[in-house]
Amino acid sequence: MKDFKMTFDGSGSVIDFAMPQNWKDQNVFELGVAYLFTPELAGRIGVNISDNPIPDTYVNPLFPATIKNHYTLGAGYAFSKNTSVDFSFVYAPEVKSTTMVDTGAGLVPLTISHSQMNEQIMFSYRF
Repeated sequence: MKDFKMTFDGSGSVIDFAMPQNWKDQNVFELGVAYLFTPELAGRIGVNISDNPIPDTYVNPLFPATIKNHYTLGAGYAFSKNTSVDFSFVYAPEVKSTTMVDTGAGLVPLTISHSQMNEQIMFSYRF
């Protein structure tokens, strides 16, 4: 992705801006395992290892897409052939990037940090 562009037209005013991103190619390595403990109960674990595709020079606090690695856990329980419930948890540890920002009075360093935790519970009905 070269630029993140956004245009908003509301109330007679137009906001139009672009944030240079200059993303580079990214290598991603993933490994996941699922294990059936019983015919009804499944466990899952995974890892995603990658590098940050945005060079520090282009990191922007409005778009802190700096997450690199993810670790996942999950489980599923089948009540029948038609119904099941699944749970997943994803953790992405904190990543810090430092860029230089022009304040008008000179360049100053700006450090951006970002981490994530996501949970999901899903009920499925198959017909």
